[in-house]
Amino acid sequence: PQMEVVAADDHESQIGSEVNRPRGERWLLAAKIKYGDMLESRKAEYENFWASAAEQALVDPRDAKQIVNDLGRTFPEHEFGKEVEFKLQLQRLLTAVTRYHGGYLQSMNFVVGMLLHQLLRDVPGVTESEIYFFAMVLFHKILPGYHALDMSGIQVASRVLRDLFEALYPEAATRMDQAGLTAEMLTVEWLLGIHTTTLSLKVAASLWDVLLSHGPQPKLPASGLPPAWGPPTKPKT
Repeated sequence: PQMEVVAADDHESQIGSEVNRPRGERWLLAAKIKYGDMLESRKAEYENFWASAAEQALVDPRDAKQIVNDLGRTFPEHEFGKEVEFKLQLQRLLTAVTRYHGGYLQSMNFVVGMLLHQLLRDVPGVTESEIYFFAMVLFHKILPGYHALDMSGIQVASRVLRDLFEALYPEAATRMDQAGLTAEMLTVEWLLGIHTTTLSLKVAASLWDVLLSHGPQPKLPASGLPPAWGPPTKPKT
């Protein structure tokens, strides 16, 4: 799928001028600059959903049950993940996302949870409808096909990471192949959770900075780095 870039060239100066703002403010600003035409309609969609019992009834009960089950699994190692209000807000957001995204899929709780945490911390007065707008921008515009039944976006990104890993670490790639291990065994979890489940949230947030400023392609090389974060050796020619 064609992956869009949040900060187009003619908008980069606006984002850059806000560099001293808190991270969550910069993220939301980037989304509003690029996708501002969706802001009001998505906010209205969220508010109308919670005002309409008929719309809420269209959420698959199995998805609703899975969302509840995932609330306690979403960042329980962090204090904010244990807070009742955080879980209630996350449940409301995920339920609305599920209705208009076409279902509840793996790791959506971590992606929305990351947004919720960062924006609540950094953006005074931010509303749930604004966070919902941002989540839908991520799922539909920035990372299309990642959280989808066919996982087409994940498949493309995984192949890019596999090729990158083979070029940077050919010996390790050969050993993995001999052991029957594939890059997808590692990369799918990285990409679905946008690194929130495999890295510290501080490091993951730094990768989100790149993602939300330049789109997913620049993020992929960073995703391919080994846990040691050491400088890669040049591939042999």
